[in-house]
Amino acid sequence: MHPPDIPLVGQPGVILVVHPDSGIRQAISDALPAEWVVTFAQDEKTAQRALRLEHSFRVAHEHARAELVAHAARGAELVPAILRYWAKYTERFELTRACIVGSGTGHEPDISWLQDRTEGWEGARVVVDGAARNDVHVDATVALDDLAHLPARLIDALSVADHRLALSWVGELPPALRETLSFPQVTIALQERLRRWGQDYVILAEPFGALTLQRDGGVRWLAFAERHMHARLPEGVTYVQERAWQPLGDSDFGVWTWELQCESASIKSASTYDTWLASQQRRHEWS
Repeated sequence: MHPPDIPLVGQPGVILVVHPDSGIRQAISDALPAEWVVTFAQDEKTAQRALRLEHSFRVAHEHARAELVAHAARGAELVPAILRYWAKYTERFELTRACIVGSGTGHEPDISWLQDRTEGWEGARVVVDGAARNDVHVDATVALDDLAHLPARLIDALSVADHRLALSWVGELPPALRETLSFPQVTIALQERLRRWGQDYVILAEPFGALTLQRDGGVRWLAFAERHMHARLPEGVTYVQERAWQPLGDSDFGVWTWELQCESASIKSASTYDTWLASQQRRHEWS
C-alpha cells in the first residue's frame, strides 16, 4: 500500500475521548501510549464545553499563522518568524488535536456536533463502537475489539487533519517538489524523521526543506535536494552543527538530505514540549 503523502505541517496536541461508558473510556486510555495527554468526557455537552474553553487559543493561533503567511508574501525571512511563533504560542500543546467518539450502544454515534457546534474545530475525528453516519466527516473508525490498532489509526487520522491545517497555513508544494517527496520509500523515511510525537515541523518550498522543533527545544533544518545540487538554506538563522549528506529512503530516487542544527535564542526551556509535558496530568476527566 502506498503511504499517504506527509502533511506539510505537524504539531503536538491533546486527545479527547468522548464515551458514556467509563469502562470503555478506560480501555481506550489503556490502548493509547502512556506519555500521550488524553482527556475524557462522558457526553457531548461536556466535550463541547471543553472545546469551547480552548476556542480563544485556536483563534489566536489562526491569526498568528495568517501573519506568518503575510510575512512570507512580503518576502520577509520566514524561518525566524516561525521560530518566534513556536516560542510564543506554547498554548498549542494544550489544543485538542483529535476527538475519539463512541455511542455506547453499538449504533451510529451522532458526532454532528463536532462540525456544527464546536466553532471551527478542525481536528481529527475518530469513531469507535459503531460506524459513522454518512453525512458526517470522519477520519478513521476503530472497532472496540480492535483497540490495539487505535494508536496507528489515530496517527493516520491526525495526518489527515494536519493536511487540512497545512492548507490554511503553508498551502501546497508545487507539483515538482511534491513529486520529489511522493516516492513510497521517501515518504516513509520522512515520516520517521518528522512525525514524532511532541515534535513541531513545517515543510517549506522556498527554500526546499523542513524546519523542526524537537521536544527538548532543539531546532533542525533538513534540506532536500538532489545530491549534485546546492541546497539553499533559510536566511536569518545561525547554523552551529551539520551532518553529511544522506539519502532519504533509497538513494536511487535521488532525494538527499542535509541536516543542520540551528541556533535559536527565542526557544527557551519553558517553550518546549517536554517542559509542558512535565507539568501535565497524562489522563484527565472533564466534569
